[in-house]
Amino acid sequence: MSRLRAHRLDFGAFALLISMALSLFALHTLEIGLFALFYLGIGAIHDFEQALYFSTSAYATLGHPDIAFPAQWRLVGAVEGLAGFLLIGWSTAVFVTDMNKLLRK
Repeated sequence: MSRLRAHRLDFGAFALLISMALSLFALHTLEIGLFALFYLGIGAIHDFEQALYFSTSAYATLGHPDIAFPAQWRLVGAVEGLAGFLLIGWSTAVFVTDMNKLLRK
């Protein structure tokens, strides 16, 4: 623990971590948007705001909101939840690993 306190995080490393966090957030937002567009494209949800809300809830594994969703597409929502769970976990692991490398330099 004392070794970590001895190392200061310089501005370049801090900027790298911030840009990495924002990039990961943007990628997750893009993935959520693609699922929402898919739900619109197949006609499962007819309003973009509701499709985005449904997609965000599924991706973040919050559960499905009370939106009328066709039974034949429920499995896609479940797969989106699994994909979101795995991708958010992977992003967290990558971010923490890189942050740890920067702090140990």
